[in-house]
Amino acid sequence: MKKLFAILAATALSLGMWSCGPVEPSEPSEPQVPITSANIAGVWKLTNWQGAAVEEDMEVYIDFVNSGRTYTLYQNVNSSVMEVITGTYNLYTNKNGQSILRGIYDYSDSTEWSHRYMVSSLTATTMTLKVYEEGSTTTAYAEVLVYKRAELPDFE
Repeated sequence: MKKLFAILAATALSLGMWSCGPVEPSEPSEPQVPITSANIAGVWKLTNWQGAAVEEDMEVYIDFVNSGRTYTLYQNVNSSVMEVITGTYNLYTNKNGQSILRGIYDYSDSTEWSHRYMVSSLTATTMTLKVYEEGSTTTAYAEVLVYKRAELPDFE
């Protein structure tokens, strides 16, 4: 019985190795950086929204300024004209250790962004935000946004 088990195990192992094929070396992923206001400071361009690339005729840039925790948002989401929105932001760590980004618009008295965002990943060149609802126990996120470091184009 032991001999039969050894033969079956060896056969399964060899078939398993054969079906996997050669192992391809993977490129190292970009290292994460600490999620701080200093590390998110700068210009970011929205490149991916809900798992799909942003449409060519839609542009969204956000420029976070560490000093004073201000931001300028440039977007043409609902129009062909670039809209410029300014405000302040706050980055804090919740009781679960998640980094949460929230903001207030300048154009209205204390009107907050419609969502708070968990910074789920931050590298030197990419930032991933997920819509976050305080107290939610679900792991499903309504929106996932991926930003890449960018330069502001001349919008004129």
